[in-house]
Amino acid sequence: MRVFLDTDVLLDVLLAREEHFQNSAAVVDWAEAHSGMAVTPREACSVLGLR
Repeated sequence: MRVFLDTDVLLDVLLAREEHFQNSAAVVDWAEAHSGMAVTPREACSVLGLR
């Protein structure tokens, strides 16, 4: 199973948006621990300035 990380999940973590930060950070932590199991749109990376 792969998980799709919506841009909002990444923004929640990067901007520390209080209402959603804790849950989004848990998803990002899971994605880091399970390499290759999460995907995000390429456009999200360019919009956020990630490489």
